[in-house]
Amino acid sequence: MSSGVDLGKHMLATKYCLLLTMQGCFRDISGLSKAGTIQRPSPCSACSLIYRRIQCGLQAPQTMTPLDAISVLKTQSLPSLVQDQIERMILDGTLNPGEPLREVVLANTLGVSRGPVREAFRGLEEKGLIRVEKNCGVQVRTLSHEEADQIYEVRITLEVLIGRKVVENITRQGLDGLAAILDDMAIAAENTDINPYTSLNLMFHDSLARLGGNAKLHETYRRLVAQLSLFRHRAYMHDKQSMALSLREHKAIYQAILAKQPEICSELLRLHAEDSRRRLHHALQPTDSPPSA
Repeated sequence: MSSGVDLGKHMLATKYCLLLTMQGCFRDISGLSKAGTIQRPSPCSACSLIYRRIQCGLQAPQTMTPLDAISVLKTQSLPSLVQDQIERMILDGTLNPGEPLREVVLANTLGVSRGPVREAFRGLEEKGLIRVEKNCGVQVRTLSHEEADQIYEVRITLEVLIGRKVVENITRQGLDGLAAILDDMAIAAENTDINPYTSLNLMFHDSLARLGGNAKLHETYRRLVAQLSLFRHRAYMHDKQSMALSLREHKAIYQAILAKQPEICSELLRLHAEDSRRRLHHALQPTDSPPSA
């Protein structure tokens, strides 16, 4: 690869391959071919969607050498990779709110020593995703109704700022990336494929915050959304009708960005977040109604 941009894309893909190794998505996790390379991954459907976004148009590498993996670990420490993986397990519902987290079990699952897991716990506690209590161990954080509502209140305010910033700063490449995510969301909605749709939904909003060009805004937004995910998984789940409505809202947001309309984009994002908050409240209402007199 001749250009720095291509090399950067290649390293992102390489990092993804490392994560796939930890997730068990390689056909042969430990086996090296005679050429000393790890064979191209065969990821699950959800991973494939993420992989396509990471590649950004670059052809997937057929192989990844051990030197490639070492290069990634020079810029991304093992504890941070472990933290990313545990966070993914929390956010996708593999690890549920209130579930105890044991160093030994996670270390064996991820194929690492206990040290990186212990360091990952510190980072996850700072993000508000786990609780570490003396004499009680570590567990996935349980978010109360009140806490979730307060987070939504802050998120709605941030969405307004994100709407303005993304219209002001987005690039052609950023627009192409959002359009590609919307295409995948449409496919998932058509197939009523809830888990990929939910992941792509989060990816779309995270991209908006990132493309706004304010790193602190993006960091704050990601923290809030991650904490909300602790609650959404047990309180609200998309269905075919809600996915169709959600997709229309996302397409309208994209069109406002494309038309360079910051105020409209901000208002659409505000309404979208308020609708999400309202749907969450509705999902938490008791289903049993008292008998009529």
